[in-house]
Amino acid sequence: MRTIAFGYGIILFLFTCVAARANDGDTATVEAAKQHFQQGMQYFDAKEYTRAVEEFRAAYDIKPTWKLRYNIAQAEAAAKRYGLALEEFEAYLGTGGDEVLIEREKDVLREIDRLRMLVGVLDVKAPDGTEIYIDDILRGTLPLSGVLRVAVGDHQVWMRHNGKILYDGNIKIAGAVRTRLDVSDASDGTPTISTYTNDASTVDSAAVSAPQNSTRESDKPQRFAFIRNMTPKEKGLFFGGIASGVVGVAALAGGVGFTVAAIKAADERDSYETKYSQTDDPSLEEQYANSAQNKHDEVLRDTKMMVAGYVTGGVFAAAGATLLILCFHNTKKKNVAVMPTINGIGITF
Repeated sequence: MRTIAFGYGIILFLFTCVAARANDGDTATVEAAKQHFQQGMQYFDAKEYTRAVEEFRAAYDIKPTWKLRYNIAQAEAAAKRYGLALEEFEAYLGTGGDEVLIEREKDVLREIDRLRMLVGVLDVKAPDGTEIYIDDILRGTLPLSGVLRVAVGDHQVWMRHNGKILYDGNIKIAGAVRTRLDVSDASDGTPTISTYTNDASTVDSAAVSAPQNSTRESDKPQRFAFIRNMTPKEKGLFFGGIASGVVGVAALAGGVGFTVAAIKAADERDSYETKYSQTDDPSLEEQYANSAQNKHDEVLRDTKMMVAGYVTGGVFAAAGATLLILCFHNTKKKNVAVMPTINGIGITF
């Protein structure tokens, strides 16, 4: 993967080439957009992701280009504003279309799948012209083109219509759940907050006063969702680790079983040897001697199997643990890291 520094140099080159061919007015516009973009990159490198978003969006407002949506989405995701990141990644693919490289498209689609597990849906019903603020960020003015995607967790939501605050409170967003905030008929100042599953059937509904908080148990995350979000390589490591671990545990269990068998055979051998030493009957001496020898052979056999079980089990268990560590290490890196490749930040204005 190319580094941000290398991609950054390409961007400066592209800016310079374009600016050289532009007229004075376009040059000033490009220069302003470039300055915001450069500042955004500096904030991003410094891990000040919220400020990076502001600069990237300022550059986009001056000179809209679909490639910049990728940078905005990365910074939003790094800032853990997953709903905004999801919207920008989807806009990046939608506006980029066939110009998005296939490998980049695959990366973004995987990121979109991951983000969808981290967001819920807020559906607002209010008079047209109502401004919706979530965590002090203006997310839109009604009527909206769709619902709002919001990161799972508690969020401060307030709405304003013609200068009047219609709602100001805390709303809990759950994953894979649609939450509706209805203030369209709140003449008594009591809006309704309802939650729905994906099939839009009502889960629960409660009327709350505007200044009060909406409390609701978060839905449990979908089982095994992390496996579906893995790359083929990660799935190979994961299932290989599980299989190797199972074989290792089975072999170790076998080693324990042969240990018990060897101890039992050794006790029986010692018992026959004691009887042999205490009898004067020749026929019994031969019988005890043969039995003692047979048990001795069993002890040797079980001991060999015991050692083989422990060695084999240890090797497979260690291999399984190693594969799982590699899998989850790679998955963790993918989930917390952005994707700063040249194709994502090679922007021409």
